[in-house]
Amino acid sequence: MRTIYRPLAFLLALAAACGPVRATSVIGDAEAAVTRARAAGGEKVAPYETVSAELYLVKAREQQGRAQYGAAEELARQSLRFAQEAIERAGQGRNQGTPAPGQASPASITRSRPGPDESVPRSQ
Repeated sequence: MRTIYRPLAFLLALAAACGPVRATSVIGDAEAAVTRARAAGGEKVAPYETVSAELYLVKAREQQGRAQYGAAEELARQSLRFAQEAIERAGQGRNQGTPAPGQASPASITRSRPGPDESVPRSQ
């Protein structure tokens, strides 16, 4: 009878350890994806997705700290989805001719001379 309980106890202990390991793994994946989203310029091209990914990641870490591993894993998965969407949108923006972060677009360059319809103040 004792030989049955030992493997059962081992399986229960092993199953209990899976939650923290899975949550930590998904949180690590989400951290890497958020970093890639920031590097791809996600804050400018896809601000909603990037900020959402960051906030879900913060909440996932918080839940992990409270030993709520199932909730932490789900929040980290949500963070990962938002980060991947931000990366995808940033890549689409570059393919469509949107300037990369830090590059000036014609619309962002200010004119140094007034246009023909603008009046020029005269010095007196």
